[in-house]
Amino acid sequence: MKTIDIEDLDVQEKDRLTSATAARQSGLVILLIDEMQFSKRETLTNETALNGLLIDQKDGICQGKPIIRGTRIAVHNIVEFSVALDWSIQKILDEYPQLTKEQIIAALNYYEEHQKEIDSYLAEEQEIDV
Repeated sequence: MKTIDIEDLDVQEKDRLTSATAARQSGLVILLIDEMQFSKRETLTNETALNGLLIDQKDGICQGKPIIRGTRIAVHNIVEFSVALDWSIQKILDEYPQLTKEQIIAALNYYEEHQKEIDSYLAEEQEIDV
C-alpha cells in the first residue's frame, strides 16, 4: 500500500478523490476510490489530508467560506448543528441525506483545526439573524 501526501496530487486527482469513500482502519484513513479508469487504493496517514479532499473554499461559493466539497453546505453550518444545537452526526445525516458521515466528520475536524475562523463565521451569522 502506498502512502501519499495530498499536496503531491494534481487538481484532477484531488477532484477524483472527492468521490472516495473513507473508512478508518487501525488509526489510518483508507480511501477506496471507485471511478472509471481510476481505481486504486491509497493510504493517507494524516487526517488533515483527508479534510483537504472533503473541505473546499472557492470565491463565489458561500462567500468564500469553507464548504463541504461538491456542495454549498458551509462548514460553519455543520458546526452550528453539532455544537450549538447539539445534533448528533446521525441527526445531521437525517437532515442532509446527501452528505456522508465522512463529510460531516471532516467538517468537524476542520473546525477543530480552524476554530477561530469558523467561530467568526458563526458570529457573523448570529449578527445577521438579529
